[in-house]
Amino acid sequence: MQRFSPILLLFSLLSSQIYDVSIPENDTASYNYADFRIWINDSTDTLRGIYWFMHPNNGDSRNIVTDSAYQSLVNGQDFALMGAHIFNMHMETGIGDAVIAAMDSFAVLSQHDEISFIPFFINGYSWGGQFGYHFTKWIPERMLGFITQKGGYHDTTDAGDAIEVPGLMFVAENDLPYRIENLTGIFLDHRPLGAKWALAMEQDAGHTQITDQNFLNSFFNTVTDLRLPQPLDVFQPVTLITLSDTIGWLGNQGAWIIGDWDCYDGIVDSSSWFLTREEGELWQNFVSEGTATDTSACEPVLDSNLVIFSVGIHGAGEESNYVVATDNDALIDQCRAQLELPEAERMLHINGFLDYGDGGFNQPWSWHIIPNEWVLAEMSIGVCNAYPEDVENDLDYWINTVGQLCNWSSFIKEEISGDPEGPWAWINDGYASGTYMPGDTVHIWSGLDPVTMTFQEWTGDTSLLADTEEWHTTFIMPNNDVHFYALQDSTGPIDFEYEIIQGPENPKNVYYKFPENSTGTIFFFHGGSGNAEGFADRVETIQFSQDALQKGYGIIITESENATLNTGLNRWLLETWTIEENIDVANIQALIDTFTVRGNINAQDPIYSAGVSNGGNFSSVVAHALNFNAAVMYSAQGNPPELYQVTETPTVFCPAKYDPALGGENWAAHMNFDTLQSRDIPSAFYELDRSPAYPQRFARIPGIDLSLSNDLFNEFLTMGFIDNNHYFTVLDDSIQYLYMTNPDSFSILGTLNIPTVRHVLDQIKVMTADHSFFADFNQRILSFLSEHSAGPDFWLQQAEIPQGYKYRIGSAPEGHVMVAGTNLDDDMPALYYSFDDGSSWNNLNGLNNPAAMFQDVILSGDGRIYLPDFAYGVFYSDDFGQTWTGIGEFTPEGCAAFGLHSSGVLFAGLTYTGIGFIHRTEDNGVTWEAIPLPNYNSNYAVEHIHFNSQGHVFLGTINGIYRSTDVGLTWEQVNYGLNGVQVYSMTIDDQDHIYVLTTQPGLFDGYYRSMDNGSTWETLDWVQDINYALDIVGVDGHIYAINDQTIFITSDAGQTWSELTNGLNQDEAFYLGADLELTPSGYLYAAGKYVHRSSQTVSSPTMGMEPTRVPKQFSFKLFPAYPNPFNPTTTIRFDLEKTSHPISLQIYDITGRIMETLIYEKIEPGHHEVQWDASASASGVYFVELVSDKNRSVQKLILLK
Repeated sequence: MQRFSPILLLFSLLSSQIYDVSIPENDTASYNYADFRIWINDSTDTLRGIYWFMHPNNGDSRNIVTDSAYQSLVNGQDFALMGAHIFNMHMETGIGDAVIAAMDSFAVLSQHDEISFIPFFINGYSWGGQFGYHFTKWIPERMLGFITQKGGYHDTTDAGDAIEVPGLMFVAENDLPYRIENLTGIFLDHRPLGAKWALAMEQDAGHTQITDQNFLNSFFNTVTDLRLPQPLDVFQPVTLITLSDTIGWLGNQGAWIIGDWDCYDGIVDSSSWFLTREEGELWQNFVSEGTATDTSACEPVLDSNLVIFSVGIHGAGEESNYVVATDNDALIDQCRAQLELPEAERMLHINGFLDYGDGGFNQPWSWHIIPNEWVLAEMSIGVCNAYPEDVENDLDYWINTVGQLCNWSSFIKEEISGDPEGPWAWINDGYASGTYMPGDTVHIWSGLDPVTMTFQEWTGDTSLLADTEEWHTTFIMPNNDVHFYALQDSTGPIDFEYEIIQGPENPKNVYYKFPENSTGTIFFFHGGSGNAEGFADRVETIQFSQDALQKGYGIIITESENATLNTGLNRWLLETWTIEENIDVANIQALIDTFTVRGNINAQDPIYSAGVSNGGNFSSVVAHALNFNAAVMYSAQGNPPELYQVTETPTVFCPAKYDPALGGENWAAHMNFDTLQSRDIPSAFYELDRSPAYPQRFARIPGIDLSLSNDLFNEFLTMGFIDNNHYFTVLDDSIQYLYMTNPDSFSILGTLNIPTVRHVLDQIKVMTADHSFFADFNQRILSFLSEHSAGPDFWLQQAEIPQGYKYRIGSAPEGHVMVAGTNLDDDMPALYYSFDDGSSWNNLNGLNNPAAMFQDVILSGDGRIYLPDFAYGVFYSDDFGQTWTGIGEFTPEGCAAFGLHSSGVLFAGLTYTGIGFIHRTEDNGVTWEAIPLPNYNSNYAVEHIHFNSQGHVFLGTINGIYRSTDVGLTWEQVNYGLNGVQVYSMTIDDQDHIYVLTTQPGLFDGYYRSMDNGSTWETLDWVQDINYALDIVGVDGHIYAINDQTIFITSDAGQTWSELTNGLNQDEAFYLGADLELTPSGYLYAAGKYVHRSSQTVSSPTMGMEPTRVPKQFSFKLFPAYPNPFNPTTTIRFDLEKTSHPISLQIYDITGRIMETLIYEKIEPGHHEVQWDASASASGVYFVELVSDKNRSVQKLILLK
């Protein structure tokens, strides 16, 4: 027993006491927190038990102790009433020991020593109900009974002695399918073992608590009356009464008929068990909503459709004969084939599952082999080899412990009944045609080749199908013939591209395929023992990829860092959730960067992740870290619960129902799914159940044709691996072990090569709902991804900034952003500053000039702010806007344009004396120099000032474009190729391409681009799409434009444009003025009446930039490399001021590892250029770092080969 230190609280009421106990975690526990509260009536001298109500996931049931109805209920039995608040309720967390520690604490605190010994009764809702079941399994000897209201995951582990604890389980007709299937599965798994449980379906209800308190309370009272011994000694462990099966009543789940043990004509193993007739009638009334009252007759009924065969024992007399029954066509044919042989040559023996009673056909024995639960086998395990007399003499051992009979000398002796009859199901272009009995659940499959085809849909009698869009689906056989047609397309093989692409630390093996006009990208992640090549080669992966490609998604399959390093355990890293701390996340970001630069990934399109096992867990981590649109996890529980408390990623859980790697329970997947549901995060849960094999199944595998597939199927069937209903009863691991240790035992499988054998075992994994990736839910998954293709809104309104007009925006490195506009209420300046990229804003109140006409906002990042105003001049602050210069103090007059060069030189286009000149200052406005502009023929000032990465200055004027390559000392006019020369709007993108919109007097002219530093201009045909652009931003292959109506984006240099408005305030208007701003952090801002910021960065942050400083003769500056992207050489340019130490110029990979040192020496001030030859490096993202004295700057490089 674990040791805990409790935290105790006491509340006193008039006639009762309430106590609180908290049990902190110790070193071995992981339940996070466990808080308990108990109510005890003062009039109760000795307690007989504890009634415990348990809360759902993320809930708290401690307040139940103040519920007067529950107090009255438990007081009638001299019970205490308890509630709890527990975070992680899985028993492996140590929560059971915490409960016992809490009881011991309550015993001391309340002076009721019996609390340490008295039994529990648990009533739990949702996850609390599932916990109640698991707690019962953990400590059945102390459990009176339990109620599970709509809880749970399918726990395939044996309940052990908990089957003797009466249980009442509730499911709801409109609840999520997995909850219905899984709790029903627990019930059906254990009723054949004698579990004293009842299952009740609430009609027309969802995931809500049961309100039939009469039913619930009667169950509690009846259990208590029947199981507590009399007299009762509660000051030592209580031995509860074990109830006999035969005292109970039974209920038919479908027909709602009840009957006592001796007069019940339903199937006992799947029927509910009740303590008394009254409990059965309450159940009947509940499930039928008062419409059913029937009880069953005593006459046994034998299914007339069963074909009966007698079984003999070679070497034994007639007295050892027994009888088996089936309606399975394949098994019937096998038996009849045996009957065609002489009796001495009938060597296939019966291997079947046992049950009590003669079954209506196996007289005079007191046992029978369950119909359809047997096969004809060549070999079986020795433990079930026995004579029929052995079973008769020890029924409990053979039925409950061994479970099956496989006498090796048994044989089919004769047929003693006729042929089965039933309606026919026709499956065109698919599999599973045949006769079925009405009510049968029938699996059908499309006959597609997953390597070269895609499934489209089923047609025909589709109203019967569970899912018309999945290649494998089911239906309930009606009492008539049915037809289904599988529609499929031929696509040809995928032929993944293969490439080694440089990651942050090591080159990665990458398989990928992009369709034309890709609409999104899916990353695939292998399991913890896999790799990229093996995962890309899997049949199920190929089928999913075919379906995804057809819907327009690109596929990228890569490997974990551990797989690259060949550590022997190829697991993805899950412990950290950020790109800085998780190398696997950094690898995926590097691939996104690479494929984005290549044009395969459009930065505005959705990105998804999917993976299996450990790769499924990583899918959730990377989607959270990189803000993917959605994540899909196959055969994975999900990561620790903390991730699902914070992630916003829409998530699909796809566990396999009988996955032994997850304990066969998938409890954590259910819990994490419930957490997302409770937080209203879009999520789905699709659990793979077992499916029968069919002879053509293995023809899905390349190299296996229909004939060979049929041979494999028959080999597994005759070896006893497949039962008479065609379900595999032996897992792939056991088959693999036999194959490795005795390959000669397989006449067909043994002829295949190792990779093909692995594919065969993979298919068995899927059919047995084992730990695997599977293609059974492809269309559901892709529909979910499509529903979440938009992701979050592109724009986020900055709610702290009020409505105004003509807002302007400026930014500087390290998260500095400022907006300036005019307040609508008083026509005064509205100024807001953010130090954290817009996460929070500070209102600046020191500028009080009315009717401001701000032209721009210029920030240095070190406290200096410049606000050019068309009428008042430049308002200047050197303390982050706490104080400001007055009108005419910084510049002598109004300012139409303003710019801060990286060297610290300031440029101003003054409103009046600036006509024909550009004003320039090197001393931060103390003195200004008017530099004449050649051939200036206009009455308007300079209206646009821009700088490229080389430090060249460009002016947009009504007289055209002017360029200076010496920081504004001399100028030249560069209008070659322009028609109109009146510059209306202007920008320079991250590739130093210049875009302008020009007009002629009173007329629209057009858009132009220069790719040679302004020397020549080419015409762009944009006008029909975006009309008059008020501002333009270009970055990372995208161009953003804002006009007087809305915002546009193009990803193909303006060939096509689309509106970019999702998230904009519907009242937004740009006709009074508009501004776009790309911050050094990579966020895009848009301003008009309101201020909006992109929800995600639209470019990679500019790393390591220092604030712009007051100029010296030469300023420290690292320019973007050119060309970039490049292959294999690029030129790196930088300016240096005088230094006292050697400078370093080094190349790093994305994780900071030094790849090459280009310079480490003391060099003269001035402008320098260095060429980097990356011929020896792999494709990927790199960084160049320049360090001089205390200055440091970094630029990103992209190498494409």
